[in-house]
Amino acid sequence: MKLYDEYPRLPHRILYHRHFFSTKANNDEVFRWQCTRRGAVVIIVLIVVFVLPREVSLTDKGSEVAHGVANREIIHIVTSDLEEAETLVSDKVASRSLSSLSSFNDPSTVEQKNSIINNYDSSRSGFVLSASQDQRSRCQIVYILGVEGTMHHGISPVIIELAKQQSDPKSGNYHVQFESRHLRYGLFGWPQWVGREFNFDNVPAMDDPILVQKTISAICPDNGHHHVVIEGASFPAGDDRVNTHLRVRRSIDWQNMSPEEIAVSQTALNHPINLDKFYDAYHAYAEIKFIVLHRPYLETIASHPDHDSGPITHSNIIQGFLILLSRFLDRHRYDKLNGEKVWTILFTEELAVQFYGPRSNRENWKRALEARRDMLRELAFFLGWPQPECKHCFVTWQDSRKAYEEAFSRKELNILRQHMKSLEGVWPPVESSDMT
Repeated sequence: MKLYDEYPRLPHRILYHRHFFSTKANNDEVFRWQCTRRGAVVIIVLIVVFVLPREVSLTDKGSEVAHGVANREIIHIVTSDLEEAETLVSDKVASRSLSSLSSFNDPSTVEQKNSIINNYDSSRSGFVLSASQDQRSRCQIVYILGVEGTMHHGISPVIIELAKQQSDPKSGNYHVQFESRHLRYGLFGWPQWVGREFNFDNVPAMDDPILVQKTISAICPDNGHHHVVIEGASFPAGDDRVNTHLRVRRSIDWQNMSPEEIAVSQTALNHPINLDKFYDAYHAYAEIKFIVLHRPYLETIASHPDHDSGPITHSNIIQGFLILLSRFLDRHRYDKLNGEKVWTILFTEELAVQFYGPRSNRENWKRALEARRDMLRELAFFLGWPQPECKHCFVTWQDSRKAYEEAFSRKELNILRQHMKSLEGVWPPVESSDMT
């Protein structure tokens, strides 16, 4: 990105070489040149006095040293040659560019920290263009991301309780919200009465800049506190009823489509939300983190075997959404503004006692409890939370004891295993730290 293209340039015509003055030049020519020279010096002094000190104050606010340097530079300009003056201004421009570049963190995906969503409507004068880095760091949206049947209801209380253990030395305990009505209106368009609170007559688009700003102001007020907003609508979500509370409802058409056709369809890409639009619209204002849920495939399908007219059709739709989620996660590995990981994966099966063997064996319980503590430590590290210990996080947790073999016929089981095999290399996604 080319910075400061509009910065005033010195006219080249006033920088002629000194051989312009020859012994044959008459006095009028010398006088005219001296006037031009003095005019150029005045212009340069004005630039340094009224423009450059602002940049000095940005890089070192309130620094007496910086102001002293600025004063010495003014004297230097008045008393030095014009060539040296041009060099000084050029150096200033270069140093200002370097100072701005220091606010970039990830060279591979350079994006200014105070950048904003691209579709800003300048006619909406009430819209605030950007959030400060400090405000953004105190506003965190944690999305528990997974398809239906991956134990959202079991994991959500664990993450909520872990969030409640966090505190900041300056602002105190984190302010934790789960399924915030304001964020839900921003993402899903309901509850509709929040729209009236936001002064919307109709439900705006999810990435409408005014809606985004009002949502952020509601969920993360700039009051010095650290805000954590947790959301976890599954993919897909709800049902195909006309009166469902989503912008794009579950489509009955998916039952007659292949997984790939579902993954690229506009209905699926926008149900329950369009993840790309959500991330692009909100990430300038909030640190967005995805906790990706993985559960063994057959157990996932057995969780809702009657959805979508039966387990085979349901499995077909789940395949399509796993492809969709995998592609989104592959496109969004690192935060564009701070370079941190955007998502991590949580293997829910490792939290259950029966994963390690019979529940009657005490050693298996110990291994499960250790796995849960490890999971909490890893989540706290990923989310940047200072407190990884949580005695009561798993108080409401219950191991799933549903046997998927009992949910399907032998024929259905064979087909579902083929579906599972077709997802090899697609799901579960590979985290960045595991890639070679």
